[in-house]
Amino acid sequence: MAVGTIADAVVNTPFAHTGIIEGVSQNIDLFNSLSNGTIVLRDPVNRGAYHADEIYFGTFEDFTTRHKVASGGSLSSDDVKNISDIQVRDVKMNKKIVVQQDEQFFRKGASGIQNIDEAAGVVRGAIEREFVRAALKSQLNDCVNAVQAAIRSQTALVNDVATGAASAGAGGLTHARLNTTLAKLGDQRGRIRALVMHSESYRQLVDQNVGAALTGVSDLVLREGTTATYGLPVLVTDAASLTGDLIGSAGTADEYIVLGLVENAIELTVTEAYTFDVTKMTGQEIPSYEMFGRWAHSLKAKGLSWKTASADNPTETALGTTTNWEKKATSEKMCAGVALIHN
Repeated sequence: MAVGTIADAVVNTPFAHTGIIEGVSQNIDLFNSLSNGTIVLRDPVNRGAYHADEIYFGTFEDFTTRHKVASGGSLSSDDVKNISDIQVRDVKMNKKIVVQQDEQFFRKGASGIQNIDEAAGVVRGAIEREFVRAALKSQLNDCVNAVQAAIRSQTALVNDVATGAASAGAGGLTHARLNTTLAKLGDQRGRIRALVMHSESYRQLVDQNVGAALTGVSDLVLREGTTATYGLPVLVTDAASLTGDLIGSAGTADEYIVLGLVENAIELTVTEAYTFDVTKMTGQEIPSYEMFGRWAHSLKAKGLSWKTASADNPTETALGTTTNWEKKATSEKMCAGVALIHN
């Protein structure tokens, strides 16, 4: 990791490097376990082409035919199968965090230290920890944004119950509608490892359990603070990509997206190392410090590919646009998961 220098100050580069790398690794390990392996953040830096095209092979599950042991003869065209090779393209995004503060900010943050550059070094440690938090939040948001768009690009994986009415009740989230959504994977439903939803979606599920007034259901919700989710862990995040006017009809209630994700549904890999440069800015009445953090990561959705014609380093809006994604797996059942859209 490259670390910038501050004029007239000593920067302990190894400590700065360790602080960022260890902080990132610890948070990533925790997040990967909480998501039950569905949203996977990888810290190792993979350098190379702008996009990493992955080749993997299609399934053998429909290749079996009858072996005619008594008849002999040649194999027919129905007997001979070809293994399909599938090329899935990931999408790379370059990210930055830029903060500029004057000297007074650092003096307040490190009271008792007279030398301003020493004070800046002390405060810098706290800022680097916030840099890690901000980077992880950005990565989670990009993961959710990408996987919801990739899944919604396939209508067979989407259960849209939203009515678009001003009153959200008719198209709200229920356990029955969630069950119908999970059933989109048919006999592969068991591959779904976790649910990802907005806090409003979770509130609706809790309300339904409480309103059921059933012993062992409602009282459990009130006592334990949890709700029934078909045995699946729930990751609740108010990511912007999980809500909005998805139907496109102006003046109606917002819709929400609930995702049912399989293992490795979306994978994020850091492709350019975290860099945090600090530069002292002079030539002004009150000198300031500019802190410039940057990195890059790539996103890959299971069985779904970023289109070749889609732009490199896309905006968040483009990343979340369904038409920029396409199915590469031979079956929808082998893709990243399912989506429910509700009011």
